[in-house]
Amino acid sequence: MAKLTATQEQALLLLASGETVTRTAEVVGVSRQTCSEWVNRDPDFIATLNTLRQETLDAGADRLRNMVGAALDAVEAGMNSEELSAKDRASLGMALLKQVGLSERAGSTRLTEAQGARGEVLRGRSVTLLGVTNGGATDAPKKAPGRTEPATKKARGCNHIAISFGG
Repeated sequence: MAKLTATQEQALLLLASGETVTRTAEVVGVSRQTCSEWVNRDPDFIATLNTLRQETLDAGADRLRNMVGAALDAVEAGMNSEELSAKDRASLGMALLKQVGLSERAGSTRLTEAQGARGEVLRGRSVTLLGVTNGGATDAPKKAPGRTEPATKKARGCNHIAISFGG
């Protein structure tokens, strides 16, 4: 760290971790005004605080990226749970597809029985909705009369929602 006192270094760690100026001042034993002056007018303090905050954000982003696989596994396990009805799984699947913006871009690719049965998920690649099967029939969006965009059709009693994380 630059030309900073031990008190300033302690304040930096607190502020970088999200503590308020008021609470930081109390903990390190300075007035709120002093701590505020460091944050707003001391170039070395400001530069170091910005660096620490960026490092904290980068570390958080790395942690989130590392949890994506586990999150997908948990969602997949929930979707495959025997405790949920096919209707509940379809509703959850459609909600998920809407959240990631796939319901609007869904293609009309027809799934084979084998694809529907496997429900394969290939990680680490772009996401494409393959379709929703109901006993072998695909419930994919169709163009509504007079519309240029496909209308999304709710999946009723679906058995599988297949998403490819393909290249």
